[in-house]
Amino acid sequence: MPADEAGRWRAETLVPAQAEAMRTLFAESFGHAMSPALWQWKYGDGGGLASGVWDRDNRLVAHYGGFPRDILDAGVPRRAVQIGDVMVHPAERGRLTRHGAFYQAATHFLGHQAGTGAPFLHAFGFPNRRALTLGERLGLYHPVGRVTGLEWVPGQGPKLPWYLQLRAWDNHRDAGHLERLWRAMRRDFPDALIGVRDGTRMARRYLTHPEQAYALWLLRHRLTRRPLGLVVIRELGDRIEWLDLVAPLDAWDDCALAVLHLARQRGAQRVTLWMTAPFHRHLRVPHQVSDLDVWVPCNGYTPGPTAESQRDRWLLTGGDTDFL
Repeated sequence: MPADEAGRWRAETLVPAQAEAMRTLFAESFGHAMSPALWQWKYGDGGGLASGVWDRDNRLVAHYGGFPRDILDAGVPRRAVQIGDVMVHPAERGRLTRHGAFYQAATHFLGHQAGTGAPFLHAFGFPNRRALTLGERLGLYHPVGRVTGLEWVPGQGPKLPWYLQLRAWDNHRDAGHLERLWRAMRRDFPDALIGVRDGTRMARRYLTHPEQAYALWLLRHRLTRRPLGLVVIRELGDRIEWLDLVAPLDAWDDCALAVLHLARQRGAQRVTLWMTAPFHRHLRVPHQVSDLDVWVPCNGYTPGPTAESQRDRWLLTGGDTDFL
């Protein structure tokens, strides 16, 4: 590091007492506030981690966060961390080099948290192309996948067959159903990198969020009452956002029909879903596919699983993010 940069930055793992500094930087970086409740959901109750960089004036100028996630890697339980809340103070954004605050925050986090022998073997995220390219240039990331956007028009889609029935999810009564659905889903993707979708995860992600209202619906056979899948949606004006599903592969199209049915009931004009390629191809109910500027990178800074071993193996939906 050049002499004039020596001692300019102090990188460290952030602690709860520094939450206010993080929220101040968030507002300065993104132009809107993060509430104390949302910070608590992400970093307090949720166990989120973060590295921060402070300048000589003891001002937090960069933040690099991560959210623990249990995953299966070809059926083997692993610990992963989803990167998020990556931000740099506007005054420091022109210094996107190995001498800048962003690099110091990212390398502090990845160096302490990700890779072989670290708390999290895998690290992944959802950057746009610009952020991904910067991470590649700095030796932080390798691209391993891409998120596609799927869209349905409910009024033009097929109707829900008479033998399928929807009811609101009951987190206590339906706990056993969820475990069976998750076991069936994981069996259908034996080679994937997939986030665990058990009761703990689903309740934590969708039932405790302080600001977003999600609706969970159980799809079952009307006659046998056999559960076929769980879908998670949220209403956004005239659009239904389909966040997640827990279902064996042969029920994915039935789940799509269920979401379209819910959208028609609510008068929604569109249904949208984020899903990584190539897994979106398993959904065959007619839809439009668009290329989103959302990519999936892996950790390229510390030793760990290679990019080639992960390429196009991450099965992710919008619900795997921390921000949808």
